[in-house]
Amino acid sequence: MSKGKLRQQIAWEAARLMYERVESEYYRAKLKAARRMGGWVKPKDLPSNREIRDEIQVFARLYEGQRRLENLRDMR
Repeated sequence: MSKGKLRQQIAWEAARLMYERVESEYYRAKLKAARRMGGWVKPKDLPSNREIRDEIQVFARLYEGQRRLENLRDMR
């Protein structure tokens, strides 16, 4: 598996862990996701917080859909 593909999978899994509130800290979510995806990964190969945040947004759009947009509008 390429480093880019592994990085993407770690970002997705870390985002899922955070979205489902299994983890609340980016670093711990990254480590747990990396272990689940194949063990040890060099710290420089872990996804950035921004990459994980972007994936969390994808989860929110997938699972919350239109309700999410309405909630955001209500908060403003």
